[in-house]
Amino acid sequence: MLVRFIVLMCVSLPALAGYTPDLVEFDGEQALVFAAVDEMYISDGGTIEFWVVPDWIEAPAYDPVVLSNAGTDGASYLVAVLRDRDGLGIVSGDAELMVPFDFTDAQLHHVALSYFEDQLAVYIDGRLAVSTEFTMMDLPAAGLWIGTADGSTAPFVGAVAGLRIWGRPVAQEDLVRFAAADVLDASAGHPDIAYLRAISAFDDADLLVPTSDEQE
Repeated sequence: MLVRFIVLMCVSLPALAGYTPDLVEFDGEQALVFAAVDEMYISDGGTIEFWVVPDWIEAPAYDPVVLSNAGTDGASYLVAVLRDRDGLGIVSGDAELMVPFDFTDAQLHHVALSYFEDQLAVYIDGRLAVSTEFTMMDLPAAGLWIGTADGSTAPFVGAVAGLRIWGRPVAQEDLVRFAAADVLDASAGHPDIAYLRAISAFDDADLLVPTSDEQE
């Protein structure tokens, strides 16, 4: 797979204590795809977090997809930035949720989806944007796509950084505290590190599934 990176002059990387999240930039013509594994699901409870900045002015005819864990039966989860950059669209199976937010400032924003017992909380920049009944479906996936819905549909233009998938809902205060921290650094002391299922290494166009030794 050929991945072409572009330079987005609008991107301002957040940094805290010397840490800058790994970042991948998309021009709408490429995506990252990773094998579907059990660690990618949060239907039994979990959290997905990432940084994102859309980079288009004229609205496309679709909602560009940031990430998608999907297969022939639909998406277990799909997250898109709305075409007018005025919020997020979240899909799981036949369920859809719109989360208003202004993404037009050309800055990276931290997004977290925390799910437990048919309740989904969405945080943007550490603040609760919505908390509502919502079911994350356990649908079989053909892969996890970053920057598109399935490799070609609804391509994203902009940047995505610091993707993490957790096997339990991460508390709001910990989402804020560790958003711009290296959670794999033992000294960081993330309280949920044993539940880290996957973490991006976008500098190498990769997604890592930590072993038990790495988590410890």
